[in-house]
Amino acid sequence: MNGDLDFACPLPIVQYSQIVMAHGGGGRLMAQLLETLIQPAFANPYLAAQHDSAVFEVGGQRLAFTTDSYVVKPINYEAFGHAIQSLGELLKTMKPV
Repeated sequence: MNGDLDFACPLPIVQYSQIVMAHGGGGRLMAQLLETLIQPAFANPYLAAQHDSAVFEVGGQRLAFTTDSYVVKPINYEAFGHAIQSLGELLKTMKPV
């Protein structure tokens, strides 16, 4: 074995001059990006809450707004489609907390 090899693990880069893919990973780099760039640029009480959604009142009703989404398309729509439709109808009747 060659004695000249260095197997040290360097510290990860934490400061970037541009946005990189790692900022989208939901970890430390994303938190840093939000704190140093997004929050100062768009400072408002909704962002200051640092929540996944903005909760606000409209017409006396509390609403939550988010850009997170999931697309649901069951493999067997005939078997699951009715259940999803029923769940959607149920959700429409629910009152905000």
